[in-house]
Amino acid sequence: MKFYSIESYDNDFTLKLSLGSAFWLAFLCRGTLIMPAHLYMEKKSIDLADFFYATDLHLLAAMISALPALAVFVAWIRRHPSAGSLPRLVWANGKSLLIFSASLNLLVIIWSVVDRKQVSNPDLIQIVVSFYCLFYVVRSVRLRDTFKSFPELPGS
Repeated sequence: MKFYSIESYDNDFTLKLSLGSAFWLAFLCRGTLIMPAHLYMEKKSIDLADFFYATDLHLLAAMISALPALAVFVAWIRRHPSAGSLPRLVWANGKSLLIFSASLNLLVIIWSVVDRKQVSNPDLIQIVVSFYCLFYVVRSVRLRDTFKSFPELPGS
């Protein structure tokens, strides 16, 4: 593992999630945020999901594709020395989970665009951003190193 600047480490001397990695994690979790917002706005006769996905089925698929990233997000929140075995297991497999989530996300967006039978600017933006997200998650050395770093159990 490469050494990073002292600001890159937290109080437990584990590598912090970089700003870029946190952005992509939030991007991959967005399906879990769009669904409740869509349900709330639907009561006001505003179809928020239509902006992102062709149908509610695509939105549901997007929410499912966000679940691995959501697991990583929860492990990130629980990332401290007294954390149990589940957050440690999820964190240790975080990069694979994010690659899986980013791949599913890209497939769902492409599926949605194909079902729309036309490509809008938001669709193009989502496709480009999703490709870049997948590229980042696959290629980032910092992200790989971050997932190798978890605070030690007390007394270890």
